[in-house]
Amino acid sequence: MNKNLKPIGTLFLDTWKLYKKHLNLLALVSVIPFIFAGVKMAIYRSEYVTSPLSAVCIVLVAAIFSVLYLVFVFALPLAVSEAINEVHNGKIPDVANVYTKVFKHLVQYLLVALFVAIVTIGGYMLFVIPGIIAGIYIAFAMYTYYFEHKKGMDALILSAWYVKGFWWDILTRKIFLAIIILVALLAFVSVVGGIVLGLGFGFGVFTFLFDLFLFMVVLPFAMTFSYLLYKDVKSIKENSGHAEPTKAFIDEAENIFVGLLVIAAIALIVFFFLNAVPVPHLTVR
Repeated sequence: MNKNLKPIGTLFLDTWKLYKKHLNLLALVSVIPFIFAGVKMAIYRSEYVTSPLSAVCIVLVAAIFSVLYLVFVFALPLAVSEAINEVHNGKIPDVANVYTKVFKHLVQYLLVALFVAIVTIGGYMLFVIPGIIAGIYIAFAMYTYYFEHKKGMDALILSAWYVKGFWWDILTRKIFLAIIILVALLAFVSVVGGIVLGLGFGFGVFTFLFDLFLFMVVLPFAMTFSYLLYKDVKSIKENSGHAEPTKAFIDEAENIFVGLLVIAAIALIVFFFLNAVPVPHLTVR
């Protein structure tokens, strides 16, 4: 029984094969939110304002599409993960069905996402290193929630259980992925940015193309890499007979995560208090 993660090279090649074969589908799933953003930009133009009523209507419609954009952007990681899971299992999902499945989980996913964000913030409140440690331990929380139906804090605990014993291995793979993403973005900025700006299209066009590249090309690759890494860790845990965390681990993880939540909550309260309460100025006579 193999108790080691796949080598980084193997993980990269597996990711590339799956990504290259299904890039069209994954890009289509990723571009959906930007359809709403594009519609908002198209209708939110001054030449369409011919009366106060038309101005109000345009603002309302633009607001609706802005909300839709935000909702779909929030759902995007789950939608891409769902599509990757389907193609990894040999199926070709319909984009509409992908989002339909995902939207059924959005409310509970919001709680998991909040826990992940606050625990990570709590770690960084203890300086950078605890934040990095916590971030790696809860890196699979989205997957444990969506694919294994773990809710709230349980999703974070199962993620931490999967990472246990593989923290450094997962960190090195995350760093490798970050380097690939950085190189891809720098290449895009250098080549496409130079061409677009050189032709005089302006920074707005470049920003739009950059966002498309980031979400339609880079994001699917990063999500595929992370998904296959999650499946690899999960497989090792299951094959070793340690699919579920022990009671002692659950208690320890709960104490740590709750502590980080409290630290983050205190930090946020202090931050808002300092910014909300005016500081009196002393006048020297």
